[in-house]
Amino acid sequence: MLCEVAIRGREDLLAAREAVRRAAREAGCDPVVETRLVAGLSDLVERFYHGAAGLLRLRADGRMLEAVLEHGHGCEAVGPGPPDVTEVLLAVGSVRFMWDEVDVSPGLADGLRVVLRAWLR
Repeated sequence: MLCEVAIRGREDLLAAREAVRRAAREAGCDPVVETRLVAGLSDLVERFYHGAAGLLRLRADGRMLEAVLEHGHGCEAVGPGPPDVTEVLLAVGSVRFMWDEVDVSPGLADGLRVVLRAWLR
């Protein structure tokens, strides 16, 4: 595990971006790939949390960089509730061009769980 970032509001988006940037560098990604991964995650995080609390977990194992977004996991809700599934799916469409794999599944309670994977070359 590289790190975890609690997302409680829009201001945490910057912390999430910086965490992905740092993780991509540590994993050995070149600057173009790093920028692509950060851009994809930024759009998704913005739509995913939409005022609701959650958690971003990053890990790398030498072959892959993985970002897991979970709504409501380990954070007290501060917004209107679960993310809008339509908004998340719209973001996932564009994120698929920036990350190698994107999986969306039900999360805890009424939440969502999105897993992004970038295969390191």
